[in-house]
Amino acid sequence: MPMQKIRCADMVVCLGETLILIERLSSPLGLALPGGKCEPEETPTQTIRRELIEETGLTARIEGMVGVFDAEGRDPRGPYVTEAYYGSAHGVVSAEPNRTRVVLMPIDSVKHERSRFVLDHYSIIEAYLKLVKRL
Repeated sequence: MPMQKIRCADMVVCLGETLILIERLSSPLGLALPGGKCEPEETPTQTIRRELIEETGLTARIEGMVGVFDAEGRDPRGPYVTEAYYGSAHGVVSAEPNRTRVVLMPIDSVKHERSRFVLDHYSIIEAYLKLVKRL
């Protein structure tokens, strides 16, 4: 019997020409998009709103969907499937103590930092940049 997929949602958050990222301070270590696991009663967009506030202190303005990312083995922790969205945010930046740091990265710098991203988060950003015709 196949394992049930674990539902997640992540978001490519832009403030002008800058991406809002998090640096994970626990495994898997590295740069990541804000997001996380969906609670049983949540929709993916509700998850994005909750996770963005928890991880960055910012309130999300979801503008569209990048896609669904569910390749086998994309996450060594288990069978995760991610709905990825994009948009902007507002508020005052604050990290999740002892779990994340907020990283502001110019969009033009992302390709030079590819190796720092966890899991397939760089691929999600690439898909977003293609979607908005920036690649």
